[in-house]
Amino acid sequence: IATMRGRYDALKNEIMKHEKLFNLMRPLPFNSGYFMSFELCESKSDEYQKELLEKDGIGVISLFGKYVRIAFSSVDKSCMPDLVEMIYARAKAFFGSDRK
Repeated sequence: IATMRGRYDALKNEIMKHEKLFNLMRPLPFNSGYFMSFELCESKSDEYQKELLEKDGIGVISLFGKYVRIAFSSVDKSCMPDLVEMIYARAKAFFGSDRK
């Protein structure tokens, strides 16, 4: 349980460092050590999912056209900073960083 809690805390802390980008991808509330989701600023989750996989090697699940779900249960907590940075960097490139 401590390992799961460590991953959860690490992910949540890293996401909060990107609060200025919540207009592109807003994290939805989560409290588990397995999955979390983002609501995207546009209904393009399939396209965003494809870009993340092809350009960054990160697999996410596209849901309902507007959400992506991340399974972080197997990601080492030391990798959370890089994971979150790459996810938000791709969102900036994909949606545009000047979006309000």
